[in-house]
Amino acid sequence: MAKAEYSLAEGVEVDVFGRPRCGDCDEAKKAIEEVQVPYTYTNVVGDLKAQEKFKRICEALEMEPAVPVIVISTLTENENSKLVFVEPRGLGLKALTSALLALRMPVPRK
Repeated sequence: MAKAEYSLAEGVEVDVFGRPRCGDCDEAKKAIEEVQVPYTYTNVVGDLKAQEKFKRICEALEMEPAVPVIVISTLTENENSKLVFVEPRGLGLKALTSALLALRMPVPRK
């Protein structure tokens, strides 16, 4: 993962669920890295806890488990919500980067 030059707004987290040698997963990670925000990558292969979380997300979306799944969580005192992106190409990828640009904050220089 490239060094992020921006942080996310307070209470915002980005999680990418993927697997090794997945072109779509790599595309999604590259798009996130291009907007220079931090994210957490979870390999769902061989990690039972990660697989369960991933399956719950897919079930909530009423979709068959398929990677990548990108979750942008906003956790504030008044509101908790999640934006979930499951299609890394085309409009899905553009919508993902637009959402991240709206949620990023410059990291203060030292």
